[in-house]
Amino acid sequence: MKNQKITPQDPINQVIPCECGKSDCKRGLIITKYPEKKIKIRLFNEEGIGSVVVDKKKLMEQLKGLK
Repeated sequence: MKNQKITPQDPINQVIPCECGKSDCKRGLIITKYPEKKIKIRLFNEEGIGSVVVDKKKLMEQLKGLK
């Protein structure tokens, strides 16, 4: 996976816009693959972009707990 390149056409590299309901909201997130079974999550808003890299397995466990 270390040699795998993400391209703009990859569905996992698409922006997920904020769904807060405000018409002028410019927030969202981008989720991309990262080496060694990790996921990079980038959050952006009017002020800039912040990112975090997390273990894919731990992230999936957390998401399953949100049922």
